[in-house]
Amino acid sequence: MGRRRNLFIAAVILIIIARLTQWLGSAQADSQAGTTLSATKTATGFWEYVREYDWSLTKAVSPAEVEVRPGASASLEYTLTATRTLVAEREQVGVRGEICVTNGGDRATEGLAIVDVVQYKTGSGPFTDYVTTTVDVSIHPVLAPGESFCYPYQVLFQPVAGAIYRNEARVTITNHSGWLPGGQNCPGPDPCPFGPSPRADFSLPEEFTLVEVDPQATLTDAISCPDGFTCTVSDPGPWTLNDSATLSFTATLSNTSALCGIGEQITNTARLTEADSGTERLASAVAEISTGPCATGCTRTYGYWKTHTRYGPAPRDPTWDQIGENGEDTPFYQSGQTYYQVLWTPARGNAYYNPGLPVHCGSAEPAERCVLHAGGGRSPRLVRDLLLPVPSG
Repeated sequence: MGRRRNLFIAAVILIIIARLTQWLGSAQADSQAGTTLSATKTATGFWEYVREYDWSLTKAVSPAEVEVRPGASASLEYTLTATRTLVAEREQVGVRGEICVTNGGDRATEGLAIVDVVQYKTGSGPFTDYVTTTVDVSIHPVLAPGESFCYPYQVLFQPVAGAIYRNEARVTITNHSGWLPGGQNCPGPDPCPFGPSPRADFSLPEEFTLVEVDPQATLTDAISCPDGFTCTVSDPGPWTLNDSATLSFTATLSNTSALCGIGEQITNTARLTEADSGTERLASAVAEISTGPCATGCTRTYGYWKTHTRYGPAPRDPTWDQIGENGEDTPFYQSGQTYYQVLWTPARGNAYYNPGLPVHCGSAEPAERCVLHAGGGRSPRLVRDLLLPVPSG
C-alpha cells in the first residue's frame, strides 16, 4: 500500500514539473522581442499578345587596303547591316502589381516570404485558390525597423469562363510578435511563420493589348583614326532603327603628318543596343592603310618644293618637317635666307645661284644629299649646301 502511494506522489510531482516547464517556456517565449508587419497590394489584370524581336549586326569596308601618301587623302566606304528578327509570339493572361510591406516593430524582420495567390469564383459562395506563386524578395530580403518596401509580382493563368477574380498576398516572417517558438501560438521549437494577407479584386480586359519587346534599336559608330591622319565621317550617327536597315557612310582619311613607309590599321566599330533588354551587338571592320614606299632617289624637282609649302598654292608636303620644327622657314646655312626663299630666288646675277653643270641624283646617291634635281640650272655649290631629305613619292 505504501509503495502505491509513493508511486502516485511521484507521478503527481512529474506532472507538476512538466506543467511548470511548459508555463515557464511559454512565458519566456512571450517575453522575447519580435516585430510586427502590415501590408498592402495592388492588382491589375491583363490580356496581352507579345512579340519578341532579336537583332544582329554586320559591317564591311571597301576598299580593305588603301595607300595614302603624305599630304594625300583617300576614302573608305562603310556599310552597316542591321537585321531585326521575330523570335517569339505568345498570348498571355494574368495579374500584376506590387505588394508593399512595412515593418512596424523595433526589430529587423527574419525569414520574410511572400506567396501570391490568384483566387476565383463563378457564382455565389467563397473564393477558391486557383494559382499560387512565390514572390521574389531577394531584391530586399530584410526590412529594418520602420522600413517599407514594395515587391513587384506577376502571375500568369488560364482564364475561367464567367469567373470573377481576387488576388491575395500571404506575407510572413519567422519573428513576428506573439508567434515566436515556444509561445502560446507557437508551442514547438520550430519557427511559426505569420503575417498579414492583404487582398485586391481585379478583372481581365475584354480585348488584348499588343506588346512588342525590343522592336527598336539604337546604332552608333566609332572610328579609330591612326596617328598622323585626320578622319572625317560623312554621317557619324547615331541612328534609331525601327526595322531592318542597311546604312552606308564614307570616312575620308587625310595624311597630315604620317611619314612614308608606314603601315597602319584603321578599326571602325559599330554598336547596336536593343531598346528594351539593353542587349548589345558589336561589329567591326578593319582597313589596312599604308603611306607608300619611301623614294631611293630624287623624284621631285625644285619646282615641286617651291609650290608645296605652307604658302601654297599646292598642298603642303609634310616632308618639310624633316628639316626642323620650322620646316621650309628654316634658315638656309649662311645665305641669309630660308629654304623657301632660296627656292624662289632667281639664279641670274647671283654667283651663289649661278648655273653650273647639271647635277642628277641616282639611286646610289646618299638620300640626305639628294635634295633637288638641279639639272634645271642650280649651281653645284647650291646643290652641295641644300641637304633637304629626300621627299616621299
